[in-house]
Amino acid sequence: MLLFQTITITATITFTYAHRCYDGQYQRDNKPILTIECGGRHCTKIQPHPFDQDFYGCDLTELCRKKDDGCSEDSLGTTCCCQGELCNISTQPSCLIVLPILALYKVFM
Repeated sequence: MLLFQTITITATITFTYAHRCYDGQYQRDNKPILTIECGGRHCTKIQPHPFDQDFYGCDLTELCRKKDDGCSEDSLGTTCCCQGELCNISTQPSCLIVLPILALYKVFM
């Protein structure tokens, strides 16, 4: 039983910190298809104005660390940050971050 709990906790931590994000540059109406493994916690989606392109990827610049999940807009465009597996497909924050918490609750309760 202890071995199962250890494996579950390790898998949960791995899931939380090693996840995939959509990656690449796409026309605004096209959904991304490429993914990339990210070591960080956040995925990004950037929509620069006035271009008709969306840029997807990992947060390599730590831009998202200083702000909550969600989107912010300025004169240059819209930047969205999220945490979770393939969460950067939309402008809504992902609720997948709840899954590891539920798994830990199930293991210890």
